Amino acid sequence: MKSKMKPQRLPNIGYTVYSLGMIVWALCGLPLGSFVGWRWTAEAAGPISAGASSLLPLPWFALAAGIWGLCGLLFFTLRDARQAKGGKSVQRSAPGQGFAPNQGPADSSSFAGKSSSGIPAADLVTSVRPAAAFLLFLVLSVSGPGKEMWLLLLLAAAAASDAFDGIIARKYGPTPFGARWDMESDAFFLYALSVGGVLGWGLPVYTALTGLARYGFFIIFQFLPDRSEFPRPFVLYAKSSTAVAMGMLTAAAAPFFGSPMTDLLAVAATGLILLSFLIELVLRLLWPVTYCSGGGKNRSGHEQKRGSCRFLWGLLHSIAVYYWVPGRRRRMRRFYRRLIPEARLLFDIGSHVGNRIRVFRDLGAQVVALEPQPYCRRILESRYGKDPGVKLHFEAVGERKGSADLYVCDQSPTLTTLSAEWIERVSNTEAFAGITWQKADERIQITTLAQLIREYGTPDFVKIDVEGAEMQVLRGLDRPLPRFSFEFLPPDPEVALACLDHIETVGGYQYNLSQTESMKWYWDQWQDGEEVRKFLNGLRGNEPSGDIYAVLKD
Repeated sequence: MKSKMKPQRLPNIGYTVYSLGMIVWALCGLPLGSFVGWRWTAEAAGPISAGASSLLPLPWFALAAGIWGLCGLLFFTLRDARQAKGGKSVQRSAPGQGFAPNQGPADSSSFAGKSSSGIPAADLVTSVRPAAAFLLFLVLSVSGPGKEMWLLLLLAAAAASDAFDGIIARKYGPTPFGARWDMESDAFFLYALSVGGVLGWGLPVYTALTGLARYGFFIIFQFLPDRSEFPRPFVLYAKSSTAVAMGMLTAAAAPFFGSPMTDLLAVAATGLILLSFLIELVLRLLWPVTYCSGGGKNRSGHEQKRGSCRFLWGLLHSIAVYYWVPGRRRRMRRFYRRLIPEARLLFDIGSHVGNRIRVFRDLGAQVVALEPQPYCRRILESRYGKDPGVKLHFEAVGERKGSADLYVCDQSPTLTTLSAEWIERVSNTEAFAGITWQKADERIQITTLAQLIREYGTPDFVKIDVEGAEMQVLRGLDRPLPRFSFEFLPPDPEVALACLDHIETVGGYQYNLSQTESMKWYWDQWQDGEEVRKFLNGLRGNEPSGDIYAVLKD
């Protein structure tokens, strides 16, 4: 029976839409605000000013932006609070902010410090900031005496709430949703403060980046691996940069400051925030590059050794090639749907960054994925760790259970292998000139195909891509597989030839092949083993590699 499991959806899609909405409001509001005369005169704007103001007057823009931001605040905070009470994991950090500096991580263990209304007192104080942000838009949208005084009162109240909610939280303990509420309130207030500063008191236009950075980078971070820990110096910087930036923009609104001091404050605030996000972007990109070092220490806070810049470039190249090439996912779906039209269970041996997992889930199949490379672990866990249709094993597959050395290739992570013999052979070929491997200090665990089949059942298809160790994988098989594929490399066809010889002692198969990632059959008709041998023996070292597909004869 065909699996009814739905393919994995992009995580946090609602938050992504929310972030896009904030960016759109700001990008629309800045020119509209200019058109109605806050930065440019009506005469300079000409007929555009009249048209823009008649279509969307600034008070309506401010009201819509405020409502959108407050709804997002309430929805995501209450959602995470409900998950925390139910014992589910909650996102502990926001991009560029690390842990919330005042409230601590979301936790349902403490409900102390409640006000008479039953709402935690620290969260009531935190609520002053989103309320001030909403009112800030409205104050800036009207004209009249006392506007500057109301503006300063709002900014002062927000600054005070940022200090006192931390004092209350530290005294009474964390609240069920205090961390998320604190971070989201800071982000929304900084958004209103920076955009309002451009429209209301003449700060440079680039100051809006201070508030937009959080929402823009959040969308980028959805496509990068997450990490639960950051270096402590960065955590301290991220915690303080938001508060300092809010203070600078608040000071810029004071009437006793004038140019160039206000411009200097705007530059400093924008620089602080953007630097925080750029550092986090680099850390997220570098994190998967680490591989374990020394005495079996792993990702739970132990020592790690970093690869070179070439290794990072190789990782980025893999992600770009496997995920970002237009049309590739669609071609792969069409290719595998013809090969395995009734896919229920698939094994992905050598998952690397997981692009085949995504396609197999699109087909409705459950996937057992195996990848021994530690730097790939964070990527796979981030993308597929919460998918109930994917079982991740961070171990290799071989002839028998045990452990083995892993040889990591800095220049190209896809060439990481278990086979020292394979490295010795290909190192002397032109295609692998200049390629080097380093043995990881920690040995990895080995399982077998037979063990995986006993645990999960016979798969409809097995993809094997293990850089020269394909023969060891197939030797761990104690029964024929209905369908499977294994890689061939023109500089070293001996591995594929040995696999063919072994396969034909297990069962009768017919074959076809596909070169590189073309997702096209090389032959119009399926061939016998002898034809494949002729092809492999005729390969030259500079020809494209690919995969041989074997289907068990009826």
